[in-house]
Amino acid sequence: MPFRPASLPFFYGWAIVAAGTGAMLFSLPGQTAGIGPFKEHMMAALHVSSMQLSIAYMIGTIVSGLSLPSIGGVFDRIGARKVGVMASIGLGLSLLYISQVDRIMFGILGRSSVWLAMPLIILGFFAIRFWGQGVFSIVSRAMIGKWFDRKRGIASAISGMPVAIAFTSALYILYKIIETMGGWRQAWIGMGLFVLFFSTVFCWLIFRDNPEECGLVMDGSADLGLAKAKNDEFVINREFTAREALRTMAFWVFSLTICINGFVGTAIGFHAQSLTQEIGMDQEAFYLLLASTIFINIPVSFIVGWMTSRFRLKYAYLVTAFGMALGMVGYLLLPSELGRILFLLGFGATWGSFGTLVTVTWPRYYGRRHLGKISSWVMMLMVVTSALGPVFFDFCKLLMGSYRPAFFISIGLSVIFFFLCFKTENPQRKYAKAAAES
Repeated sequence: MPFRPASLPFFYGWAIVAAGTGAMLFSLPGQTAGIGPFKEHMMAALHVSSMQLSIAYMIGTIVSGLSLPSIGGVFDRIGARKVGVMASIGLGLSLLYISQVDRIMFGILGRSSVWLAMPLIILGFFAIRFWGQGVFSIVSRAMIGKWFDRKRGIASAISGMPVAIAFTSALYILYKIIETMGGWRQAWIGMGLFVLFFSTVFCWLIFRDNPEECGLVMDGSADLGLAKAKNDEFVINREFTAREALRTMAFWVFSLTICINGFVGTAIGFHAQSLTQEIGMDQEAFYLLLASTIFINIPVSFIVGWMTSRFRLKYAYLVTAFGMALGMVGYLLLPSELGRILFLLGFGATWGSFGTLVTVTWPRYYGRRHLGKISSWVMMLMVVTSALGPVFFDFCKLLMGSYRPAFFISIGLSVIFFFLCFKTENPQRKYAKAAAES
C-alpha cells in the first residue's frame, strides 16, 4: 500500500535511493552539524558553561549510542518502513521538547539551576541523537544497501551528494535560519513540526525494506551481478551474524576509521564558534570554508563510489584516513591560504567518502540477513565516539589552553589507521575456497 513497486516503469531501487537520501536530510537536526549553531544559544538560555554543555552532550549521545543495537534487531524484524515512521515521530517530538528545556527548567524552579538544566538537556540530546543520528541513519543506509549489489557504490554516491551538500552547509544555513526566524527556539520548533508531519508521511509512502518483498531483485536484474561472480571481493559466501562480524579485524579497523571522522567532525561542528576565535578567523568565513568542502566532496563521492564497485574497499578507506590527517593539518595552518587549501582538500575527501563507505562496507563484507543489527553496532560506535569528540577537545582546551593538541593527537590516530586499513581484507575471502569446493 498504496502502490506496488513492481508495477512501476522503472526499478524502484532508485526511488529507495531518493527516500534514503531524504531520510538522511530529515536526520540533520539530530546530527552534530544540526546542533553546533545552537550551542551558544543553549549556554545562554540554560546558564551553563561550554564544558557542562559538552558533558551533557556526551552523556546523552553515549546513552543513545548504547541503545542502538536493540533498534538494529527491530529493523531486521519489522523492516525499514515501520522503523522510518517511528524515527520521524520520535525525532519530531524530541525537537519540540528540546526547544522548551529552558522554559521547563524555569517552570519547575522559577530560576536557573545547573542541577536541573543538566538532566533536562541530557534527555534532549539523548532523544534527538538516538532518533536523528542513530535510527534515521541506520534505516536509510541499510535500506539502500539491501536494494543494490553491483550498483551499491554508485547508488551510495548519488545518495551521498545531496547529504554532503546539506551537512557541510548546515552550520552556515542554520546560522542564517536562526537569524531569520528570530531565535534558536523558533528554528527548532519549525524543524520539529516539519519532521513530525511531513517525514512521517514520506517514510510510510516511499520506504520499502528490500526488493524481494516487492517481487523484484537487487539492481533490477539478476544478470547484473554475473560479471563479478568469480571475484571473491564481491561474492557473499557467508551471511555473518552480528556476533561473528564483531570477531573480525575488518569490522573494527574500518568502523573505527569512520569513527575518527565523526570524532573530529563532531568536535569541529560543536566548537565551531570557539575554534574560529582561537585561530582569529571570522565565524561566517569559517562556516563558508566548511561549506566550500562540497566542491571536493561531490567529485570524491563519485570517485569512491566507482572505486567500491571495482576494487577492494581498503583502497577507499585509505582515501578517507589520509583525508582526515590532511584536513586537520590544514586547520592547524588556518587562516593562511595553504591552510584553507589543505582543509578543503582533506576534509572534502574524507567527508566525500564517508557516506559511501558506511553504506557499502557492511552488506559486502557480512551479507544482508543481519544487516540491521550489524549496522546498528557500527552506528553505536560512531555515536559514542562522536560524543567523546567535543569533550576531548574541550578537555585539551581546559588543560593546555588550546585545541591544537587535540588535533595533533587525532592526526596521529588517522595515520595509525591508514596503515591498519592497508593490511585489512574482506572476511568473505576466508570462505571463498570452501564455497567453491562445496
